[in-house]
Amino acid sequence: MSSTGLDAFDTTIQETNHWLKIMMGELGTDSRRTAFNALRAALHALRDRVGPDIAVHLGAQLPMLLRGAYL
Repeated sequence: MSSTGLDAFDTTIQETNHWLKIMMGELGTDSRRTAFNALRAALHALRDRVGPDIAVHLGAQLPMLLRGAYL
């Protein structure tokens, strides 16, 4: 069953939750907020260190919710 009724939103929520679960495991925390803040900081650091072309290419591969936080 869909939680939002929109496939694009349901997909990005599912993919973002997968990324957050990985970060939570790496950080050893149960806090989604902590995992999201760490992931966002890592993505910003990466974005700021690669050229604009690579940053855009990487951003295009991220789930929609993470792409918004990344850019």
